[in-house]
Amino acid sequence: MSTTYYISTSHQIHTKPMLPSAMQNLQRLITSNLGDKTLTLHPLHNRPQFIINPLLCTYSFKINSSSRVQSPTTTHAVHQTNGSLEHEELARPIVNYDPNSWGDRFLNYTLDDEITQAIRKAEAERLKVKMKEQLLASCSDQLQWLSYVNTLELLGVAYHFKNEIDEGLRHIHKNYNSWDEEENLYHISLGFRLLRQHGFHVSTDIFKKFKDEKGCFKESLTVDPEGILALFEASYVRMHGENILEEARDFTTTCLKSMVTQANYHLATRINHALKHPLHRFFSRLDHKHYILVYETNPLHDKALLKFAKLDFNMVQALHRKELGDLTSWWKGKNLATTLPFARDRMVELYCFFAVTFSEPQYSALRVALAKANATLTMIDDIYDGYGTIEELELFTEAFERWDKSFVNQLPNYMRSIYISHLDVHEEVEKVLAKEGRSNCIEHTREAMKVIIHVYFQDAKWRLGKYNPTYEECLANAIKSIAYMLASTFCFIFLGEIATVEVFEWASRFPKALKACSGISRLLNDMSTSSQQRDGMLSTIITYTKHFNVSKEEAIEELCKQVDDFWKDLNQEMLQPNVVRMPIITCLVRLARSAEITWRDGYDPLLVVDQCYKDDIEKVFIEPFPI
Repeated sequence: MSTTYYISTSHQIHTKPMLPSAMQNLQRLITSNLGDKTLTLHPLHNRPQFIINPLLCTYSFKINSSSRVQSPTTTHAVHQTNGSLEHEELARPIVNYDPNSWGDRFLNYTLDDEITQAIRKAEAERLKVKMKEQLLASCSDQLQWLSYVNTLELLGVAYHFKNEIDEGLRHIHKNYNSWDEEENLYHISLGFRLLRQHGFHVSTDIFKKFKDEKGCFKESLTVDPEGILALFEASYVRMHGENILEEARDFTTTCLKSMVTQANYHLATRINHALKHPLHRFFSRLDHKHYILVYETNPLHDKALLKFAKLDFNMVQALHRKELGDLTSWWKGKNLATTLPFARDRMVELYCFFAVTFSEPQYSALRVALAKANATLTMIDDIYDGYGTIEELELFTEAFERWDKSFVNQLPNYMRSIYISHLDVHEEVEKVLAKEGRSNCIEHTREAMKVIIHVYFQDAKWRLGKYNPTYEECLANAIKSIAYMLASTFCFIFLGEIATVEVFEWASRFPKALKACSGISRLLNDMSTSSQQRDGMLSTIITYTKHFNVSKEEAIEELCKQVDDFWKDLNQEMLQPNVVRMPIITCLVRLARSAEITWRDGYDPLLVVDQCYKDDIEKVFIEPFPI
């Protein structure tokens, strides 16, 4: 039989690789307490033999009492106290997460020289003026203007013209009743989607004219691929009770699948992409690059606009690469991947998780803060998720409740550096806010973090206590454990003065919009990891199958419906006027999109390094457009 022992000490005893003589001394100490057995070193987490981690102070040995190795392996703890060893059984499930696959890659990029940067910036500014002139000139033709705005958004440059676009949509909304006589499906569908996505309430009654006497969408619409595609995209801003948009989604999906086999390359590419990634739910930096490439294949494309989009993409990409380089350097300096080898090392992936939807230059400080906060939070999650004992987790929870660095000496060694590192992130943000006279806002991120820690602890108590929660209990806890309460609070802080005390009080009550975007993320995450979950782990899928006595496939089907319902809730909350302004809700929509993008293919790149996800990162954050 094979038994693995983890020997942990309450103090640092080896700060250098162990010499053979030191190893022999430790072996004698162990065998004097555990009996005369053959003792050999068992490398922990694929680390080199004899390398001792002074902060974690955990060593793994395999004691062979026979030549046959049987499963399962039993795990014990051996605690050193005043030179003696105390032996107690202790389960520390170790997950062999894929290692960091990026290394120093983002440290090796250099920006273009200042002269080249200045030339490109000047060219982009010149083209920006031209694009603004074209946008204003198209105002006299509503359909032309809407189409131009749509193109700017798809190419990722609409943020340059936010004020002009908002004002134009406001004007269109005031005259929306004039669309009663409009028969152009593309015009109405495009306008409907853009207005709703920008917070304007418009009725679905406008689509009734496209139905026949039987209540079905007219067959004559199928000869209008642009109109069908626009109606398909519009169907995804639906709210509860809008059956006509449910019918529109089903009708257009069938039409588009039929059309794609006969469409030209440009149209077929757009149809295939839309069917897989509807704009409202997936729109991101990945789409910007995709649509720039697709736009270039359109023989009627505007060459100046195309060049502007490419220049802007490359300049923003250079900023993203600089941020990734700075974050890589910061992360290496923390040395957390070595201190906590059992936890996920996912700084790059977590930066990209948020950067794909908060890609504009004005969100630079937010991207960095979110990446640091969530890279440390992910490791904290892994401690609660299986590694920590209930006693250790109780101390860890108290430490966050106190939010006091002096309490760190009460924690086990392996918890100390991650605790300090996470508190440091909040302090860094506080210093930035102090320059604006808003340092008091950081208290809201601390309070949000405390909520998440208590949610993690509740989940751990259920798991370690062998308690099977009801689906309702599990979902209520799991929705908060996705940590969007913390992410959204950081988002609001970096919006500036629009984030009033009332906004933070609203968010602290976990309102419908925040619950919706958190629910979307949690359910998508659980579905993507359903094949990777360990025994004893709690998830909405596992709990649903047990609670309702259904198969995993049936549970996933039901959870997909719940995701759809959460999107309807979020779409409802987008409409103004609301208790909070549109930029606040837009942050939550972006967070929901980050979840859709990250877990879109049924796997979790934060658990398993996947080549497709790596390819996406390279496309967006590494490979520029040739100009």
